Amino acid sequence: MFPIECAIWKNQSENRTWYTVTLSRSYKDATDEWKSTDSFSADDLLLVAKVADQAHSWIIQKQQERS
Repeated sequence: MFPIECAIWKNQSENRTWYTVTLSRSYKDATDEWKSTDSFSADDLLLVAKVADQAHSWIIQKQQERS
């Protein structure tokens, strides 16, 4: 499991299609159970930026395929 995950959601209306993105961070709590949060520390931010960049590239590719 990667500590930073991204879900890309496709949305559609009659006139257009657009994407939204959800970012989350996985961690183990004190009882060693996996949890998820949408809060990030300073140490997470570079990885968040890289994941967001990959999501952006994927969305742009999908939009170009539709054109």
